Parts: sequence; C-alpha cells; structure tokens
Amino acid sequence: MTSQDHIQWPRASSDVRGAMKKPRLRWTLIVAWSLVIHALFLLRYAVHAYRGHHPFSTSTASTASSVRSLPRRTFELVEQHIHAPNLLYHTSAPPIHLVFTTSASYTIGLVALINSTLISAEPQTKPRLQFHIISSDLAEARHVVRMMTDMFKDVNERRFIPYGLKESRDGRLDHVKVWAGYRSESLSKPIVFARYLIPDLLPATVERAIYLDQDTLVVKDLAPLWDIDMDGKPIAAARLCRPTALFRHQFIMKKDPLKNGGFDHDTCTLNNGVLVYDMKSWRASSPSFSNQLFEWTRLNNLDRLYSLGSQPPFNLVFYRNYKILDDRWNLMDIAGLKEDTTYGHGLPWTRTRDEVSSAAVIHWNGEIKPWMCGGEGYYSELWTYFFPNYREYLGNEEIPETMCKSLVVTNPPQPPSVEQFTVVIVSFMRVDTIVKIAKHLQRSLYVKEIVVAWNNVFKPCPEELSELPWVRCIQQEANLVHNRFLIWPNITTEAVLHYDDDVIAPLEDLEAAFSLWKEHRDQILGFEPRVIVCDSAEVDLELQPSAGARIPKGCRYRFQLKQGVFDIVIGKLFFVAKSFMQVYTETPELMELSLDAPCEDIAMSFVTGLLPLPPDSPIHSYNQFPRPPLLFKSNLTEIKSKKFSGLSQGIASGIWRDKRHGCVDALLQIFKGRTPGGQESYYELDPVRRRLYKLPVAGRLDKGWCSDTHGSRECRQP
Repeated sequence: MTSQDHIQWPRASSDVRGAMKKPRLRWTLIVAWSLVIHALFLLRYAVHAYRGHHPFSTSTASTASSVRSLPRRTFELVEQHIHAPNLLYHTSAPPIHLVFTTSASYTIGLVALINSTLISAEPQTKPRLQFHIISSDLAEARHVVRMMTDMFKDVNERRFIPYGLKESRDGRLDHVKVWAGYRSESLSKPIVFARYLIPDLLPATVERAIYLDQDTLVVKDLAPLWDIDMDGKPIAAARLCRPTALFRHQFIMKKDPLKNGGFDHDTCTLNNGVLVYDMKSWRASSPSFSNQLFEWTRLNNLDRLYSLGSQPPFNLVFYRNYKILDDRWNLMDIAGLKEDTTYGHGLPWTRTRDEVSSAAVIHWNGEIKPWMCGGEGYYSELWTYFFPNYREYLGNEEIPETMCKSLVVTNPPQPPSVEQFTVVIVSFMRVDTIVKIAKHLQRSLYVKEIVVAWNNVFKPCPEELSELPWVRCIQQEANLVHNRFLIWPNITTEAVLHYDDDVIAPLEDLEAAFSLWKEHRDQILGFEPRVIVCDSAEVDLELQPSAGARIPKGCRYRFQLKQGVFDIVIGKLFFVAKSFMQVYTETPELMELSLDAPCEDIAMSFVTGLLPLPPDSPIHSYNQFPRPPLLFKSNLTEIKSKKFSGLSQGIASGIWRDKRHGCVDALLQIFKGRTPGGQESYYELDPVRRRLYKLPVAGRLDKGWCSDTHGSRECRQP
C-alpha cells in the first residue's frame, strides 16, 4: 500500500477534468509502468538479500533437510507485546546492526533476546534494527531466520540476514578447542569463536555492530549504546573486577608467553558477551585482530594458558585497548556465585533489585541460564516475561544434578489484588485458638477469607466466629479428618492454605511461601518435612515398579533427613491447589483410608506428586511425575487452647503414631509402591536481606526440621 492510498486529492471542475482526461491517462500509464519496473527491481534485490548479500553466502541450494528440525509454531507473545514490534515502516536513519550467533540446539535464548530488544526499543529505534544471524552453516542460519520470521510476524523478514561459518571457508576454525574442564565441550564449538570473524563476515558497508550473547536480555533501548564515543578503540566491552575475574585467576600467568607479556596480574577482565565493534578500526589493524585472536587460541592448544573459550584471547589481544562500558550495558553475575554472610556460609548470590532495575542489558554469564531449573531463580522471571511458553521449546539439555539445588529465588510477590488465598482450618473445639489465628491472619492482604470446617457434630458453629466477618464456619456432618478437602466446592480461590488450629505462622513467611507456591502450583508446599523409610531397603521407591514388582512392607516416615532428601510434608500448614482437594475426594481409596485414620495430610503429598489434575483445572502442569513436595523453613509457634486438649496435641500417643505409620504402608499399597518423589532442596527467607533462598537439604537439615519457635523444640514422631 502506497502513501497515495490515504491522500484525498482535490477535485477539479468538470471542464478541467475533460480537458485533462487524455493527458492524465497517458501520464498515469507511464507512472504505472515505472512503478512496476521499480517493484520488480526491489523484489530481485530482496531475493538476493535473503539469499545472502555478504561475501560468504554464495550457496543457494536448498539444504534445509540437513538442519536439525526446529519448531515452527507461532510464538505466543504476551498480550502487551503483540503489536509492539512493528518494523514495516521505513526510516531514513542509519541502521543499527545487531549480531547474534546461534545453533539449532541453542535457539531458545535467541527468541527472548530478540523479543526483549524489540519491546525495549523506542519507536524511533525499532525501524533501524537489523538482525545478523550467524550459525554453523548457511542452511541452519536460514532455518533459524525462518523460525524468527514465523514468530515475529510484524517484523519485515529483510531485517534478518543469515550467515554461515562453513561458507566462510576459514581454516582457523578447524583447530579451536578448550581444555577439559569447565564447560569444555560447549565452549570448543566453532560457533563460539564466530565473534572473532564478525568484521569479516558482515558487509564492508557495515562500520559498527553490536554483538549480544544469547544468554543476555535487553531491557532498555540500545540506541544510546550504538551512539557511544569509542574513543578510537576497536571494541567496547564491560569488565569484571571481582577477585576471581582478575588476570591472575583467569590465566596461568607463570607460563610463557604470558609471563613476559607485560600483563598486570591484578587487571580486570573484559567480558565478550556484549561487544560494540568499530569495524573500520578492526579491519585496518595490522596484524589483523582476527589473526591475533586465533594465534592465542593456537598457543593455548599447545600449552594450557587458560580454561575458558573465546573470551581469554579478547583480554590478551585488546589488553588496555578497549572502551570500557558502564555495567548497565552488561550487568553480569546475575547467577552462579556464592557469598559468605553472617546469616549463613556460602549462600547463593545475585545482583540487587536496584542494580537490575537500572541495567539496560542483563547477562546470565556462568553455567545457570534463565530457562534452566524451571525458570525459578536469579531473575528468571524477567526472561520468562519475554518468552512465556518457553517450556514448549526446551530440548533435552542435561543439567548437572547439583546445579539447581541452591538458588536465589527472585520472583517478586504480586500485588494482593491480583491473587489471594483461602485459609482452611479443621477444628473440633478450639474456639479460642481459632479466634487468635483469625485475628492474626486478618492482617495479611493476601488472605481472602478463612473457612472453618467445624467437625463437632454435637455443637453448632461457635458464635464467636460469626463476629469475625472474614471467617466462614461450615458445620460438618461427621468428625472426619478429610473434611478439610470435602469443602472444596465452598472455596472461591484456587490457592488454599491448610492451617492447623494450634499454630501461629509469621505473616512474612506465609506471604513469601505463597509467592513461591504460585510458581509451582502443581506441587504441595509444606512447612514440616518427612522421609519414608522401609525395612526392604533394596527397593527403590523413587522408581515406578514394573508389573508384578514387590511393594515394600514395614514402612514409616522419619523426621531425620540423613540422606539429604525428603518426600512428604505433613500437616501444621501447607499450600495446595483446590483442584487437588477435588482429586482427593474423588478417589475412593483415599476417602476410605481416612475414614478412621489420620492419613489425609500424608496422602495429599501422594496426590499432588502422583495423580493428574482434573481436566477442567485452571492449573497447567509442566512437571512430569513424580512431582515432589516443596518445603518452606519457618518458625511456627504452637499455641494451646484453654478449653480443649485433643488428640492433635497428644503427639506422643503410641496409638496415633502407629496409625500414622500405617498410613504410609497403606498409601504405598494404593499407589503401587510409588512415592511422591525425593526433594533435595528447601526454601528459607533471609530475615536480614529479605531474600528467599533455595538451599540443599544435605548438611543443613540432616536432623530434620520441626517448625517451632526458633527451632528450639526437638522433633518428635509423628
């Protein structure tokens, strides 16, 4: 559509129109023919551009079949993103050239990166953005480009330009390697070293370019970075100055040629995850910077000088010869570090919320990426915002077993107006403690209402509760422990906190736990852990038994977590989805089991871990079975009723204990030997830093955790 389609031309009189009719027709035909010729020329140019207008993109044969299959589904942008990236209109401003390296197995980061770049760009910047996609070969690069154009349909496909390393025929890429150790396999691939060749791969007309790693996220406009004064330097980069990032820790400085290279051992190191290239300065270098970078790589192959991939040569070649970028253009160390604090030794560490808020580019340098560990920690929620359905595109990437056990959970709590939870309390006589609990919980804006399942069939709901407008009491027909689940149709929220009638929980912990549970809605989150122990120790309870497998006998649960794992959480408090309450009540075996045995809280760990959600449940589960429970470590205060002391306070009762152990045996029979799954981490709120940690159970909760004030009470069975 041309601009003429929107112009209202002035109307001439009939005399003038008659006189001009034939000349206008002739000129109209001439103009139309010119436009057709011009359109054909532009179409031919677009085809050449797509096939590659750079020196190394001469191959035009269709080789897509050789590329690993990539998903072609349309990217489901979050609602506010749908119309944001519109690059269909023209601008006379010079383009901003952005360069990415990718492969078929690492495309997931590219989607969020491009989307964040488009969303964060100012309106005048968007039409200037040009995306240069470098992959191992041109066929794969074109495939990635097609995937991006499928996802970002509002972006003109000419904005994506593919490049292939294979077509460059650069023999220097054939011998790159990284010594065995830290991510050696992934850092030895030729695509990692493509940033050595960016000035050679891109057209000679490109005089400046910005390179971005796929584990970065753009959260502010990039135009100011593009416009920086390079001060005559060939590249611009941010640097790290923590002790472990200094030259003395990144290189083996006692070896030649480092020893005599004039390098200061205490110099900060640059990070090549975000680079600004001055192409003219780079191309004019003699010897070429590319040759120098590959030469250091060759020397490292002969005698180990460093361990990392492409980054160390950048530090050696551009030693004190690069423009230092402000940290906000490459905010690093988002994840993967440890710190020593007065609160605990070797806790996970990340940047502060203020630092992240002021950054323009966030970088998950290190091993943990924002799409790992279920998108749970280290500001992963910022990344997920730009790729909400990323789980559908996850491959079979192997994550080291210990990597996700220790994190900083950075998901901020949503405003209470967005979502609240219902508190469910089952009670028989403890009116005074319920009133105390209700007044305590009423102070939290996250609590929508408190529903009391009143189990006393001889006395109606207490009048004292009717005086509290946020409390709703429901008379039960029988004194059954599973009444707490039977009332699910009376609950209006999907989030439910089951709360014993003899404890007081810190509101700050409850609200932090609620925020955490919202990220794991298909799991149960409790406050007291237990582990199942059986006499038949040779039976692996974590595996689903095959047909005819022996179901273990003599099982019970223990509070001591000597193996660094737990697989159930018990009463006191636990968050669970209302949908699972429905599942429980619609499972006859469970309802029968809890008719005469206090098994309902133990059974709920099995339900959430092993049973599917109802078809009409608003919760979508990405987790495979089993779904292990979550534990939030908190100090709960036990309170005693002045009017009633029932069985729930007689924990030492041998009858009660035997019945609880019998529940474990019965549940293993019902679920054919399967357990809810072992959990090796727990969550705890740092009272000083107000930071939520995910920490390993091993070494911290070996003796168990009974959530009493200050942890002073010795754990007792059950």
